[in-house]
Amino acid sequence: MALQLFNGSACHDSEREPTAASRDEHLRVAYARAVTYLEADRREDALVALREVALRHAPSPLGAQAAHRYLALGEALRPVEGRDEGGLCRGQLAHESRLLVRLYCEMERTAGGAHCQRLRERMEHFNQSKAPSQPAPT
Repeated sequence: MALQLFNGSACHDSEREPTAASRDEHLRVAYARAVTYLEADRREDALVALREVALRHAPSPLGAQAAHRYLALGEALRPVEGRDEGGLCRGQLAHESRLLVRLYCEMERTAGGAHCQRLRERMEHFNQSKAPSQPAPT
């Protein structure tokens, strides 16, 4: 029931120009919907919703929280072997972490934030573990 309420609240009137207040409310509803998906153990839906908030709402604080949760959830859903079954593959996480660092950290006003440091650390982690290790040829 709660998810149905969020789905109805996510719509907006496309006839009117959005105001700052309506954009802020849309962001809060979108983030709350993503968290509700997560709490309802609908992890794939949560992943999509968190990604959308993170990418569309940079550099807002809720966008940054969504970015961190998105990468953490993506890593948790990532198969150990790095295949694209039931989650994100390593290459996609590496690419998306670089994109999120650009969105949240390479702007003058947000470059020094603690969230940027954590995003950069995740990016380095994903880039180091992107390629699965190959056994030595015999």
